[in-house]
Amino acid sequence: MGYSFSRSIYHNHAPALNLIVSFCSICSLYVFFNNVKKKKNQKFFDCLVYIILINFVFLINTRMAVFCSILGSLFITIYKYKFSFTAKRIFFITTLISIFVVLFINFFPYIIQKYTTVSFRNLDKIGRLDDFENPEGEIYNSLVTRLSIWRSAINLSKRNLCVGVGASDGKRKLFEYYYETDQMFLFKYKFPVHNQYLDYLVKFGIIGLILLILYMIIPFYIGCKIHNSLIIYYSLSFIVSNMTDDFLIRFDGTVYSCIFISLFGYLYVSNQDKYLIKR
Repeated sequence: MGYSFSRSIYHNHAPALNLIVSFCSICSLYVFFNNVKKKKNQKFFDCLVYIILINFVFLINTRMAVFCSILGSLFITIYKYKFSFTAKRIFFITTLISIFVVLFINFFPYIIQKYTTVSFRNLDKIGRLDDFENPEGEIYNSLVTRLSIWRSAINLSKRNLCVGVGASDGKRKLFEYYYETDQMFLFKYKFPVHNQYLDYLVKFGIIGLILLILYMIIPFYIGCKIHNSLIIYYSLSFIVSNMTDDFLIRFDGTVYSCIFISLFGYLYVSNQDKYLIKR
């Protein structure tokens, strides 16, 4: 249902849309915690925005965005109140989270099945997807398919480990490897890597992978330098999200990351003296 909803908005890619919605939800929570000058009705509005956005994350229901949203909510909360947690506050937060989870599962019971038996089924068939009689119906979007793709990408990258096969030949070489290793299901549907790190490893080798990691950790470095939990969360969520997708081969993913890295960099540079004095 979430993927259909995503495609209805100008044919959006569900993981890309959910990555943005997930970050927006954590931004709203950050604003709720940190804008102390607001009146009570404004604080209530900020909280309501967070609840609405986090429900959209669960509605679209891509695994990594749900994971990042839950951990992000906990991280922002703990970072804000790390020196003032009491048993009462811990009980209150735990109760709210439990109520939300129970209500959501009650409305969408399939989510339990999705994150247990469906996700981790048939892991003994990695690299042997053609053993299934009906792979389209059984494992098309499953974890075992994703892991089979990743194993193929790793094996292919070993042939050109230093500089890779090149940006223009990355997908073609991967599809040829499917055919060469008799993985006809993967070859038939031309599955891409869906992992930014492995995608760069195949295309640009170890050198490209190192440069990609440096690009990924820039906002994390900035966030740690200026002690900003939202920037740290952004970096961690983008690092984790690209383990199951390849957002930097998409225009929206590149723009998304460049805009925020530029804003975070500007924030650091324009306030560098203040942060240096505080430290």
